[in-house]
Amino acid sequence: MLGIETCEVHTFNVVDYCDKVPRNLNIFFHPWGIDSKTWKNEKGTSFKTIKDTMQELNHFEMEAIDIFKIDCEGFISS
Repeated sequence: MLGIETCEVHTFNVVDYCDKVPRNLNIFFHPWGIDSKTWKNEKGTSFKTIKDTMQELNHFEMEAIDIFKIDCEGFISS
């Protein structure tokens, strides 16, 4: 069966807005950012790799991420 029964949406943001995430759907808020390494900044804000995030969510055995959308605030190209 496809749809709400099998679909999960995970949102990752270092800004705390989890009170705006609907509780009646398979939508999950996680208070960390996605980065190329797992670390915390001087303010204690967490960042994790996709691999570490998938392990923490017990999604490491998934075959694919069907949709991946990302905002790149403050991105600086090296």
